[in-house]
Amino acid sequence: QEDCPVPVGYRRLDELEDFHQHLRGLQYVAVVDNDLIKLGIQDEGHLIVNRQIGPGLQFFRDGSWYESIVHGCPCEGYGVSYKRKSSEYPGSEFIGAAFAFRVHDVGNLIASPITTNGVSATSQANTRSGDLGVTHKYEPSPLTENLYQVTVTLKNLLDTDTLTDLRY
Repeated sequence: QEDCPVPVGYRRLDELEDFHQHLRGLQYVAVVDNDLIKLGIQDEGHLIVNRQIGPGLQFFRDGSWYESIVHGCPCEGYGVSYKRKSSEYPGSEFIGAAFAFRVHDVGNLIASPITTNGVSATSQANTRSGDLGVTHKYEPSPLTENLYQVTVTLKNLLDTDTLTDLRY
């Protein structure tokens, strides 16, 4: 595998430490890595990070870091939708939705500051209406060092309402 050419669309990041120094001053980005895979994660839990300020998804090979997703569509991220049945208003259904993509394009989400230890990270965001919580936990895969895994948890924050038809 040492003879493999660099895939089209990937680029070397020889000044990665400069990126790290810059990112440490920003509140909306955490960088985690296991010395082979590196992720730039926003407070809302999505990976798309502005290409001028840091990584999206990188891998280390042949002594250099290579970026793989910030070159793509900046509209990548995630969205969530649901129906809410209220016990206060029997027979009524409300529809809710939220999304996060790009650096500053977030709809109907309020994020808490992301927590990280440098290897794993957890983000927590709630819908503005306060009915749904979205948690993303990024950590190295226990199966192989070549992967990170993300656990997404959607939580009903209301005691009196039921959320149905959850879509992520």
